[in-house]
Amino acid sequence: MRRVDGTERAIFPFWAPSGDYVGFFADGKIKRVSADDGAAETVSELAVQSRGGSWNTDGVILWARNRPEIQRLDASDGEPRAATIREESETEHLFPEFLPDGKHYLFFVRSVKKGARGVYLGNLGEMSHRLLLPSESNAISRRPATCSSIVTGVCARNASMRERYPYRVTSSLSRTKSR
Repeated sequence: MRRVDGTERAIFPFWAPSGDYVGFFADGKIKRVSADDGAAETVSELAVQSRGGSWNTDGVILWARNRPEIQRLDASDGEPRAATIREESETEHLFPEFLPDGKHYLFFVRSVKKGARGVYLGNLGEMSHRLLLPSESNAISRRPATCSSIVTGVCARNASMRERYPYRVTSSLSRTKSR
């Protein structure tokens, strides 16, 4: 193990899907460091007080910054924009986590409305989101040992969700086929 220059004060690290880089937040910026040569570089200057990030195979980075909504940064243009819209009772959207399909993501919502705090499902193509699991903490999606296009981290509670997402989260966090 060695110290990597440029990672001082780094928080909330997240891997690039290729495994070639680790993204992190430091000094109010999104940075990345090469897993091979350890060279740190700035990806965006606009990540003040970030709380969680995730990176998909298309180069999109989602992160929670000092705004209540999840932010999106596309590798193609480098311009950050909102990925979610906060509902009136929601105070914060935090800790985004891409699912293996690279389009859907989980995130944690703090809310003043009873029963609305929990893990939500978002979609890059839509600003809306839906509650998956009432919770007091965020969820983490883990890709299976052999990557596939099947979403593995969604708790499918109804028939339509089970058809779209055939795997559910279990207490041991292992993959289990929904019935």
